[in-house]
Amino acid sequence: MTLTLHRDSPKGQRLASRRFDKVVDNTWLALDLGPVLPPGEYYLEISQPKGPIGWWSNTKDVLAGGQAYADGVAVPGDRTLRMHVSDDRIVRIREFFTFRKPQPDYFRGPRSPGEWGWLEVYPQHAFYRTPGIPEQITVGVAQNAIDGKLSVLSNPRSHGRSFHDGKQPSPDSQGFTGRNFAEQWDRALKIDPPFIFITGWNEWIAGRFDAAAPFHAAGPVTFVDPFNREYSRDVEPMKGGHGDHYYYQMVANIRRFKGVGPMPSVTVVAGARAPGTSTRPDETTSSQRR
Repeated sequence: MTLTLHRDSPKGQRLASRRFDKVVDNTWLALDLGPVLPPGEYYLEISQPKGPIGWWSNTKDVLAGGQAYADGVAVPGDRTLRMHVSDDRIVRIREFFTFRKPQPDYFRGPRSPGEWGWLEVYPQHAFYRTPGIPEQITVGVAQNAIDGKLSVLSNPRSHGRSFHDGKQPSPDSQGFTGRNFAEQWDRALKIDPPFIFITGWNEWIAGRFDAAAPFHAAGPVTFVDPFNREYSRDVEPMKGGHGDHYYYQMVANIRRFKGVGPMPSVTVVAGARAPGTSTRPDETTSSQRR
């Protein structure tokens, strides 16, 4: 689709226009206008759609002084808009930081350049800025996913901490050796991008949902993220539970990823006596190694 800004009316002066290809669902598209425009009336238009294209809208008039159009004819309701003023401070922020669009899907991987993942099932995708050059990959302790769909961790078929080799082991075969985490780390280290995003640290609130929740639920009561020790994805140590197993597993793999500094050399120094003391002939002076 094409996004175009006109001055004064749908037929007014065209100020800016941009063609967007492969539009992703639920995304924000924008025009960068450069110099600040003077006060006045402006008309933002979507045209030449290819495939299913929609515009978030309100059925009622919610924007003071605004007017929605369809094919150049005024219609009830308002379209959803965002306007950002790009002053010097905003320009400095945009030039200093690196921005990437989040891709929260566990299965599809990147839809376009400049996206970063949040959590994925094994084998995770490499996210990139330049095609063919990995920039980021995700690593997780567990994933609330079943059969290629988003699910809940209270479902016993979900990807728990022991999930590996494409299946969730039976309860008597589960443990806190971090097989899911290890499998994801092995994948990330094989890809070896500049950035690895680890999910998560301390998501301890167990949200309880009923059967009406929009998830692939396991029953009338479900827990989406944390459920129990097996079906949760926290790295943070847990007293009385998995201890610090996952924390040190994370530390070991971060060292494999980033490397470690060289070990300092050891100097052996002979022990010294205080002034005025003597050593008996049968007394041996020793040294201490650290």
